[in-house]
Amino acid sequence: MNTPHEGIPGLSRVIERLRGEPFAEGELVPGRVWTTLLNDVVELRPTGGGESLFAKLARSGEDLRAEYVRTQRLALCFAGAPSRWRSVEAVAFFDDLPALVVRGVPGEALLDVVGATCRFGRRGPLTNLLEAASAVGQWLQFLEGASAGVATPQAVWGELRAEASLARENLWKYGNPSRSVARLFDTCARTLNEGRAALPVTLAHRDFHPGNVFVTPAPERIVSAIDLRLSAPRFAGYDAVLLDFHLRVSFAPWRFDSRRIGLALAAFRAGFGRDLAQSSPAASAAAAEITLRGLVYFATLNEDVSWPRQLTRAMARARFARWARRWLAGGSGSARRTASREHPLRRHSPARRA
Repeated sequence: MNTPHEGIPGLSRVIERLRGEPFAEGELVPGRVWTTLLNDVVELRPTGGGESLFAKLARSGEDLRAEYVRTQRLALCFAGAPSRWRSVEAVAFFDDLPALVVRGVPGEALLDVVGATCRFGRRGPLTNLLEAASAVGQWLQFLEGASAGVATPQAVWGELRAEASLARENLWKYGNPSRSVARLFDTCARTLNEGRAALPVTLAHRDFHPGNVFVTPAPERIVSAIDLRLSAPRFAGYDAVLLDFHLRVSFAPWRFDSRRIGLALAAFRAGFGRDLAQSSPAASAAAAEITLRGLVYFATLNEDVSWPRQLTRAMARARFARWARRWLAGGSGSARRTASREHPLRRHSPARRA
């Protein structure tokens, strides 16, 4: 009987090269496997005890060297941090495979903590959710303070304009979008292309969703972040806006308690120390980039799926559209006009799309 890790190219060579390293006590035994379009992630359990290692092996040309550099850069921000605030630690990188090996982080994913708000099944205590969300906010506050001034505002605006150009190319690659989607794209692109404000710049995770943040139980509440492949300088508050996006869009209200999620967001903002105004230039820039990524994501989805899956996606699009309208409506007049028109992601018939 085949095991999940069999057939993963390079895994045996990674294990062989790690043999004898001080952070790999005893033999390393492959455990759980996560497979994505870009890579395979394999848990390596030391027979001598201790924390597991995780080997990420590229499958389709993913630049693991860039992720290795970004992981080390973010780790430097936590070099003098309290023991409660951590970042995933890269312990080895093999450029010829390529493969990146990181040390496991303690606790459970914030995704599982928020998942305890599910309406079906046993719910976790509300205090656990609120304390975990507050601790994540404090972690992000520390990161932004430790990485302040990591780049110039002009450099960030330049990267955002490049992101808008790439999003246009990717979005139109999958066919002409509907008029409302095109308007929403134009609003986001205009926000990024016209931005010039000298805003505070910090290091952002840029994939700051509940599955990439881990929290230990009380009283320690150790917070760690993983998967730093997208980490880059952005305006202060970017990850706060991104977490708001994930909590409001990814968790369907018919399945999860929206009141509890709202309380978790309030606890996160209290821990973060400031409530980012939706009309601020930094929030508008963050929302515009996040919205562009969302538009491209929905455009790439295969629509040849069962009707329950289509319904689930339609509801996710609706939540995404409401979130984008709320965060972009505080900006330019064109954004407010877009918000008052038809649903930005409503599927149009071929006649209406023409």
